[in-house]
Amino acid sequence: MIAVSRRLRVARWIAASVFLCGASSMACNSDGLLGLKTSTTFTIGTAIHDIAVGDLARSYVLHVPTKRPTATNGTLMAYPLMIVLHGSSATGADIRETSNMDSVSEAHRWVVAYPNGVQGSGGLFPSDWNAGTCCGAAGRENIDDLGFLQHIITQIATSLPIDKRRIYVVGFSDGGRMAHHVACAMSSQIAAIAVVSGSLRDSQCAPTVAVPIIAIHGTDDQSVPWGEDADTQPLTALTGIAATLPPSLQFWASKNGCTTGSSITLSLHVDQTLFPVCKSGELAFYSINGGTHTWPMLVNSLSDDPDETFASTAVIAQFLKRQSLK
Repeated sequence: MIAVSRRLRVARWIAASVFLCGASSMACNSDGLLGLKTSTTFTIGTAIHDIAVGDLARSYVLHVPTKRPTATNGTLMAYPLMIVLHGSSATGADIRETSNMDSVSEAHRWVVAYPNGVQGSGGLFPSDWNAGTCCGAAGRENIDDLGFLQHIITQIATSLPIDKRRIYVVGFSDGGRMAHHVACAMSSQIAAIAVVSGSLRDSQCAPTVAVPIIAIHGTDDQSVPWGEDADTQPLTALTGIAATLPPSLQFWASKNGCTTGSSITLSLHVDQTLFPVCKSGELAFYSINGGTHTWPMLVNSLSDDPDETFASTAVIAQFLKRQSLK
């Protein structure tokens, strides 16, 4: 019942936030309510960091684990970096709470960044990412989100020892669409992506190298449909199991040279499709049968709620852990 309790805590926090923001004449945001403070130093713990991208002031939440990675002989090593992107209308603090990637940070000794999307001119619109042919004010105003993420990588790598062979991008919903876009445009910098309830909305996706991908999607997702068309078509015609994948993953299966895969039923609601041996980039897909537009979490694999039968965070971490740039 841990996940259920977390949902209750979040619901109570949201209710309290609405009351406090409505009752106060002061500026109010979720980061402040969660006790996060802005910092210019990069030390152990969690803080908000500001960064300028062109004329825009941007920000992200950063979690630095309590321990540094070490080799078997005890030598200190550089941190892998994971960037986790929130969905539409949300914040970095929101996806930090939802995904619990801080636990991955501590377990694997990775640095994790949770960027904040923009709300358009005057901050009057839901936060979004400029992921291609979609996505709210960020798309309409041509916000340079790729530049923002590149600035984040540079700022963190300047301040902390970062293993540039192991930079990962994870996204939910609109953040998942942005993760696809990053893989299209920054493939030489990204070791792998993970997408939860997202789709490929880049109409000119042309990665210079293959990018390993793990994706999770509910079949009853009404916000980003499981079978939503990809804006870039597969490079080659697919057959067999690859042809049964959602359109966005068919593109990556084609790009990565994934032809031989296997599909099994993991539990009552979860099907797993793996392509562990591709020409240039691994692909894994988990279909949550009856799942909705959410970040699945494991409460009970036999639960009647499909979204409570899969440990997305842990599975994503294990996939990313074995990926690195050549």
